[in-house]
Amino acid sequence: MKIKLDIDCTPEEARAFLGLPDLAGIQNEMLEKFRDRMAANLKYADPQEMFKLWFGGLGTGLRPPAKANRATPTDPFASWQHRECFRRHGIA
Repeated sequence: MKIKLDIDCTPEEARAFLGLPDLAGIQNEMLEKFRDRMAANLKYADPQEMFKLWFGGLGTGLRPPAKANRATPTDPFASWQHRECFRRHGIA
């Protein structure tokens, strides 16, 4: 035995028939709050501001050391670390 029911009603009518609460007012209020928060945070849509927000001060720590601290190919004793290492091992 097969029974087939075809009900033609709107979602609002179905909720009322089943005794479910009408949440349209709460949904509208939540959407309004969501729109307000999105509008308030629109300044963070700028790519540079997003980078600052996501990575903080990460970009400032990525600079290479000053050139004066690096040994040049013509002078292997340019930094004190190299000089000290060579002195300890009796190379220089």
